[in-house]
Amino acid sequence: MAFCTKCGAKIEEGVKFCTGCGTPVGVSVNNAGTAIPEQAKSVELSEYICPECGKRIPSLNVNYDNGTAFCSCGKKGVLALFLPPQLQTAHRKKPSIKILAVVVVVIIVLAGVWLFTGDDVYAVGHKDFTTAVYWKNGKPVMLLPEGTGLATLGHSIYVFGKDVHVSGWIDFNLAYWKNGVLIKFPDEENHTGFPPAIFGQGRDVYIGGYTYSDDTGYWKNGKLVKIKTEGLRVIPTSIWVSDNDVYASAIIPASDGSFSAYFKNDLLHLMIYNDFSSANDVANSICVADNDVYVAGKKANAAVLWKNGEAITYAKNGNANSVYVSGRDVYVAGSVDDVAVYWKNGVKFDLRHYNYETGESYASAIFVLGKNVYVGGTVDSKAALWKNGERITLSETGKSSGTSGVFAVKKTFWRF
Repeated sequence: MAFCTKCGAKIEEGVKFCTGCGTPVGVSVNNAGTAIPEQAKSVELSEYICPECGKRIPSLNVNYDNGTAFCSCGKKGVLALFLPPQLQTAHRKKPSIKILAVVVVVIIVLAGVWLFTGDDVYAVGHKDFTTAVYWKNGKPVMLLPEGTGLATLGHSIYVFGKDVHVSGWIDFNLAYWKNGVLIKFPDEENHTGFPPAIFGQGRDVYIGGYTYSDDTGYWKNGKLVKIKTEGLRVIPTSIWVSDNDVYASAIIPASDGSFSAYFKNDLLHLMIYNDFSSANDVANSICVADNDVYVAGKKANAAVLWKNGEAITYAKNGNANSVYVSGRDVYVAGSVDDVAVYWKNGVKFDLRHYNYETGESYASAIFVLGKNVYVGGTVDSKAALWKNGERITLSETGKSSGTSGVFAVKKTFWRF
């Protein structure tokens, strides 16, 4: 039996090249012997040597099960011997850095999809009527001051970027929080009566309300804009901005009830059937889409949606508390016979309750993002939130609580 004079590998009879290092058989080299030198151990798995032509054989032609490989030198079926057993472990081909990089990128992408696919959902309301609170994805954020003993609640919510804007009440006065910090308004401009509504358009924040001096209007980025009401006391209940026009649903108090109205900029629109003989209606919410003005409310104990001033009755014994338009679809949240529901294009959908909940329920707010319909309200005097009719659990709801505003945004890395 002959051995390679360079690497010490066994040389089979008739072989022209060493299968360990490729040295031609019969050529004398230094460092001859049977020991395997370090340079032989550096041969990559992809550098097998054909014993006939001396070419290196790619690893893709190697059969790892039986330790053989086929050369592409033109001679069909030429069999090259596998590396000596001493080298097999040392010459295992390491994974490519490119392959590892691709695997890492795929893992990161899949993790990102899992973490950031879906919506961040905000519901605002109160806990025990003494603390304003909003829930983000079911977890509460208490707004200071907590538990003052004063009537305190969060009423509306708007999210833009990392900023969370909340409007509400503290002792029946206007309250506005930005990222949990209470921002005070001048006393002479303070609000009393109906909880103030909030609407956002980019970085501009609008809050509808009226002052102690009965001035009706709204605050844009903290600055009061007064509305002409022709001597009437008009209380905004909801606000919307479209194409730089400011709209607000409103009620006009009367001795025996109230009338529904809305204003566009400084023009007031009354929504009545015939005359002022029966004052028993309330405009709760407004939404504007494609120049159509939608107002949800209540008239003579019926849930009603006004479209451009024309009333559409949804239920005889109910209330329409919130309206939202998405594309061609009109969504309204409210209640029928003291049971929370919502309507899509006039078709009623029930909102699911837990089995142990047997009391009254109300849907106070609705928001649509993509294919998801979010509704906030109250069940058994506890805050409730629904997604596509199914309940979302809210933690730390206290003895008595409720939600009156809902907002949702797509999850993003920088908001996470």
